[in-house]
Amino acid sequence: MSNYAYLDKQKHKLIYAKNCIAKDVGKDFYCPDPNCDGTVRLCAFNSNKVNVYFKGYNHSEDCSFYKNNINCRIDDYNTKDFSPSYLLNYIKKPINNKNKTTSTNKTQSNEINEKKTNKYIHSIKSLYYLAINYPIEEEINGYKISDLVCFNKTSHIYIKYIKGLKLIVCKFHRYDNQNKCLYFNYQSKLGQIKIKACFNDEKMYTNIRNKFYGYEGDVLIFSDWSNDNNYICTTITTSKQITATKD
Repeated sequence: MSNYAYLDKQKHKLIYAKNCIAKDVGKDFYCPDPNCDGTVRLCAFNSNKVNVYFKGYNHSEDCSFYKNNINCRIDDYNTKDFSPSYLLNYIKKPINNKNKTTSTNKTQSNEINEKKTNKYIHSIKSLYYLAINYPIEEEINGYKISDLVCFNKTSHIYIKYIKGLKLIVCKFHRYDNQNKCLYFNYQSKLGQIKIKACFNDEKMYTNIRNKFYGYEGDVLIFSDWSNDNNYICTTITTSKQITATKD
């Protein structure tokens, strides 16, 4: 699923699903994935329950949209608090059930308003799904997706190194028990970039190593990255910084 598609096979002119009209129903558009030649069509155009979106059935095997069954819209989120640093600080916080609202004395208007604004980008998966559903020039509270996420659509941007607070979509490569480090590969347009994620907590390292050893799917890692010799490296302090795209 996606909120946008391309009008031309060369993928120069894009169109948003929300801007489509009745004559676009049944028309072939082109998949947003840069490495997929598949076509997509408009879905849910007349629905009053589901937001209109694009979907196709002839994607390449590695197409991110073929694997994505979640249609995320930025408009569905309250993004006023969003920033890369806020997201990192949020996922590092321990869960505090006392902060949950327990009052049942809400007016109907307050309940309706809360339903519209109770979704926040408070997980790296939320950020990932928004990224694959929108063009990389799209902004989330003033931050371009191209500045937030390193994945196949930005592989022409991050070609040699990655620096700063970013979400990286990569593949597991190997582990190093002695130094408690996991190694991954990010595929750029010029070749693979080597990723090293280290852990200070041995239990966390072991659990995550066991989770991804032998796993061939995409891995999401959200952290503050720096360059160390031939590696893009970071230290993981919470398990919420790393997950599989499909759990």
